[in-house]
Amino acid sequence: MKLPFLTENKPKGEVYCGILLKEGQGACFVYEKRATSVTLLKQKEFQYSDGWEHIVDDIDETLSLIEQDLGKQTIISQCVFFVFAHLVDQNTHEIAKPYISKLRDISKLLELKPVGYMEVIDAIHEEMEKEKQTHLSSIIAELDDTQMTLFLYKGGHKIAVQHVVRTDNFAEDMQQSLEKIAQNHILPNHIHLYDSTDLAEESSDLLLYSWKKDLFIQQPRISVIQPATISKALLNLLEKQLCEQPHVIEPKDEETQPKEIMGFSIGSEKVDTEADIEDESKNKIHFSLPTIKVPSLPTVPRAGIVSIVLIPIIVIALSVGSLYAFHRATIVITVPTEKKTAELNILASTKPTKSEQVELLSLNTPFSANEKKDTTGKRDIGEKASGEVTLYSYDEKERQFAKGTKLQFNSLTYETDEAVTISASQFAADNITKNPGKTKVKVRASLLGTESNVDKNKRFSVSDISSNIVFGINETALSGGTKKTVRTISKIDMDNIKSFALDKAKAESIAQHASENAYLLLPELATVQIKKEQFSGEIGEEVNVINYTATGEVTLYRIPKKTIEVFVGKKLESNKPSGYITEKVNFTVKKQKKTETGDMQLTIGGEIIFSKSLSENDISSSLVGKSIADGKEVIEVKYGITHMEIHSTPALPLIQERLPFWQNHIRVELKR
Repeated sequence: MKLPFLTENKPKGEVYCGILLKEGQGACFVYEKRATSVTLLKQKEFQYSDGWEHIVDDIDETLSLIEQDLGKQTIISQCVFFVFAHLVDQNTHEIAKPYISKLRDISKLLELKPVGYMEVIDAIHEEMEKEKQTHLSSIIAELDDTQMTLFLYKGGHKIAVQHVVRTDNFAEDMQQSLEKIAQNHILPNHIHLYDSTDLAEESSDLLLYSWKKDLFIQQPRISVIQPATISKALLNLLEKQLCEQPHVIEPKDEETQPKEIMGFSIGSEKVDTEADIEDESKNKIHFSLPTIKVPSLPTVPRAGIVSIVLIPIIVIALSVGSLYAFHRATIVITVPTEKKTAELNILASTKPTKSEQVELLSLNTPFSANEKKDTTGKRDIGEKASGEVTLYSYDEKERQFAKGTKLQFNSLTYETDEAVTISASQFAADNITKNPGKTKVKVRASLLGTESNVDKNKRFSVSDISSNIVFGINETALSGGTKKTVRTISKIDMDNIKSFALDKAKAESIAQHASENAYLLLPELATVQIKKEQFSGEIGEEVNVINYTATGEVTLYRIPKKTIEVFVGKKLESNKPSGYITEKVNFTVKKQKKTETGDMQLTIGGEIIFSKSLSENDISSSLVGKSIADGKEVIEVKYGITHMEIHSTPALPLIQERLPFWQNHIRVELKR
């Protein structure tokens, strides 16, 4: 593909086309690559005309507009795709299957060699660390039309990724996603937003939002990453990928090597766990009380002896009192968990009879429909052209023509209004000239319209008789033909407006109850019962708009989620390890299939989480007075715990490395 660029001079380097793809819009970037640098020549945003269906045409049109600003000597031969995270499978780090075929179409139909793809978040991450000259520790929210992805960075590492489908309440979506991340991580107090626009409304919503108190230590700062920064970030990361020389590295196992996708290194930046970041190899410091040699004391008076005895007692009492008042310890234990999963089949029925069946609960909601739609039926009205035609016959015998006999003029057809008889032809007195028999008859056009109006003295053929024997001539014009097409109600109009109204009533009822978290709603089983309905007209009636009103009930079917959780729990609890308790039961519906009997066959992805059974009281009682090093050993050996944090206060020598001598001063937190 050849595209004109800024000047007629041919660029000295290779020219690439960078294509940024989102849900409903995108952008094209034209770059020139030289030996050590990449330069942005031109960029242009565009909206999708029909989603991803005609995305190739949209990109082609955008590149055509760029051609108007660039010279003819530039040839684009390669392309790079920039994508948002929700288009990428986070497990395989590859473009998700629904989109990869479209990228192939773009490359093939536009004659561009695909170099590879890059995730926008990776470019943003590198650019922010480059600007701040420090490792990134923030939350970054990547926003698209219906999707949002949150990234948690700590010390420059991507710790967590959370995908969520956006609703009308952006701030609420953000809080729910952050709550999921906060279950395992402490959230930083800075949130960055980007989606290639200014995001003024979204940032204002977050600044004014009342966050839950346990999410942030203080009100988080909100900042928007500007489109210019995104463009710069993409340019810098592309330059790094294309221009930097690869480093020679030691061979590693195949599983540890970054994966190459479409020419780029993928998987080199993985989501790190906090255990990977934190150095677990800490030196254990054992506490010991040193031996103190007491020198010989000179003989003192009795009062002095009393003082010598009381002073140490007072010192010891003060020390013990201080320990009791201030010495505290907090032990945070990450409870070991095990997760078991299985795929289960459940039959949801209104009348369950077996253990593998759950009960369907019905819910009736009234509806009232009032819809209007334009009619699509058509009918022609008007008059047929009419007049008088003289019939001539050279036949030697008399001719009779019935009413409705057809006369033809060119492509126009007419019919006689009456039956007529034409006498036989006769020779004139000279016995040479033959005079035809003739008679006049009224005729009328077969079709409506002005086309059947004809001027006088036109020759007509009669039926299928040769025009040399019988023909007709109108001595006066045939006139009066008119036609007008009017819109009428068709059966399709009535069926369509009724179907639309009932589907709308069903959808509104489903939407009304879909947010009830206690139930699993099964929309495919929903039914509509009409109690009363009325159309504003009948089939064939001349109107431009048809109105339909109806009242009735929508019956929905749903299952209490608790019922399914109990079902999943019973099936999977047989796998519970010894010494563990059931922590949580989750499920997802993978397939739904309506049976012939009106029931619903569900395929459930069941998940049960078991956690080790631990008692805070037992743990604290076993640690009284021990050194922190010995306490860790007790927790590891006796309770089988490997992940823990122990904090002792106050931060004084010796005291800081020992646990309190009173059990109620040791607080144990079980983190699940």
